[in-house]
Amino acid sequence: MATLFPAKHDKQPHCRYCGAKLRKWIEWVEFGPKAEDQPRTKEEANRRTNRKIVHYTWGGPEGDRRIVRVSTWDGERYQGGYFCKIQCAVDFAFLFAEQGRETVTHQKAIAYQRENP
Repeated sequence: MATLFPAKHDKQPHCRYCGAKLRKWIEWVEFGPKAEDQPRTKEEANRRTNRKIVHYTWGGPEGDRRIVRVSTWDGERYQGGYFCKIQCAVDFAFLFAEQGRETVTHQKAIAYQRENP
């Protein structure tokens, strides 16, 4: 899936074309390569990132497992802004155009074209 851009929403948003839920905009945080830089518990990782952690990646030898990477979510941004994938945005645009709707920019361009043949 191609990622469009993040957008803030108060509630779980849905794609404006197909209705699918939009995915959370996550960011990865990697902890240092040294074992002492890597947290041992989820609570310690939470304190270090100060964000909502949605996934933990564990590493290290058995008996000394540590968190090497986490994916975090800020609690309000979702991928795509208004669409789950680029194809839905394109399909929505075609539907919009087929209904005869247009943007203000398009209206101005047509007006200019009429005035300056």
